Amino acid sequence: SRPHKLPWKATDEERAIVCVLRQATGFPLDDLTFIVTHFLPHLNRDAVYRILKAEGLGRLPPAQQRQRKSGTFKDYDLGFVHIDIKHLPKLQTADGERRKRYLYVAIDRCSRWVHLAVKDDELATSAVAFLKEAVRAFPFKVTHVLTDRGSCFTADAFEDACRQLKLEHRKTKPYTPQTNGLVERFNGRVQREVLGITIYSHR
Repeated sequence: SRPHKLPWKATDEERAIVCVLRQATGFPLDDLTFIVTHFLPHLNRDAVYRILKAEGLGRLPPAQQRQRKSGTFKDYDLGFVHIDIKHLPKLQTADGERRKRYLYVAIDRCSRWVHLAVKDDELATSAVAFLKEAVRAFPFKVTHVLTDRGSCFTADAFEDACRQLKLEHRKTKPYTPQTNGLVERFNGRVQREVLGITIYSHR
């Protein structure tokens, strides 16, 4: 009989991260693997493929494939970074605990650089910490940050951090998530998804 345990070393949370990234970015396998292995180096291309296949995400839907061909960020200058927070399912983490966690994603719209972090909440303190981490991680000067109007991004602490870092903070207009691209329903709620971008080698 088939073993119930998956044949690769990935926690439930890590598998959820791979799936959320696939949903959120629409990256093909090679591009997704490039990102995943940077942050989860023990997961190779085969592991990423098996995770996606097991969750029914092995192939991009036609709509995402079309969006990838037509949607580009070439009109943006280097340093225009979109930050979003994705809710991960409440799953067992590497330390054996079951708790809800949040995947923070920062994508530069010109170079396609991506920075990720998993945090325990979506409070302003975590958003500020991630902003500073992302600014340090990108190999170029970040000039603009685009976010939604979530409370962690409209908080004084986040606005103050943007000013200190000399970043222009732009927020999507209320009820118009199209500002950031295709609207996609994920995990029971509508979230803005950045699609149609490709990761290139950072060499």
